[in-house]
Amino acid sequence: MPEKKNDKIKEEIEAIVFSDARGAEIHSLAKHLKVSGKMVRESIEELAADYKKRGSGLSLAWDEKRVQMATSESFSDSVAKFHQKKNEAALSGPALEVLAITAYRGPISTAGIDYIRGVNSRLIVRKLAMQGLIEREENPDDSRSFLYKTGLDFLKSAGLNKLEDLPDYDKLSKEELSGSV
Repeated sequence: MPEKKNDKIKEEIEAIVFSDARGAEIHSLAKHLKVSGKMVRESIEELAADYKKRGSGLSLAWDEKRVQMATSESFSDSVAKFHQKKNEAALSGPALEVLAITAYRGPISTAGIDYIRGVNSRLIVRKLAMQGLIEREENPDDSRSFLYKTGLDFLKSAGLNKLEDLPDYDKLSKEELSGSV
């Protein structure tokens, strides 16, 4: 029965992701479970929908490479207070601005962030990277620089499953800038 197999895959993914606080790589899950990456992604989306449907305190945060267990948006404030973390309150206005730019425009270089903000953002980018809210990757066009994108910790702290859940993501992520970046 294909349904049972899919349910079993979802349960295995849930157990593996739960067991690793840093999250699991999607390609590693596919290899371990001997299924396609597409099947893993579909199972992740179904599992996230199951959590939401039943009103669970848990959710999943994922990007194209990894999936991680997270707190559902409806309980994120309560969890933050319990652990006395002030994820968003601890971030300055400029840091939130850089996070927003990175979320909607990433992967983006520091020069691109600087262009949008009109000021040097390197220290803020560095701090956000150290906090795990943004991640850097090699720039395929210029080996001397890096590109930045939001990390899974950003999704978790924002109570999101994926970047596309951000307000007006489709419109703002594709909006053209005047000038070149």
